[in-house]
Amino acid sequence: MFLLPVAVIYETGNHIAHVPDGGKRRVVAEGFVELVRRAFEGELPFTPTPLQNPEAMVEWLDEFPDRAMTGMGFGDLSITKVWEQQCGLNRGRRVAIWSYDKHLQGYDQPPRI
Repeated sequence: MFLLPVAVIYETGNHIAHVPDGGKRRVVAEGFVELVRRAFEGELPFTPTPLQNPEAMVEWLDEFPDRAMTGMGFGDLSITKVWEQQCGLNRGRRVAIWSYDKHLQGYDQPPRI
């Protein structure tokens, strides 16, 4: 099973909104909506992560200024926080962030027994 962090949905939507060709932007946006809907309906091998509670978000806000100084945006911070949470919940499984962003590629925990 693959987890789909909510931050990835936000960030992918942001990238789609910047596609220069309006026709292509529409096609990609519609395909994106279809995939995300299917993920929420449990039809795909990836599952959206639960929305975070306000207390967790406030904790992330406290950490954000230091992360921003390293070039990490809030969406990426939330992705790493979900990764940390999933590492704790899935000790016997590999937990990795699958991303082309170099600063997220090092997040990879092998199974621990």
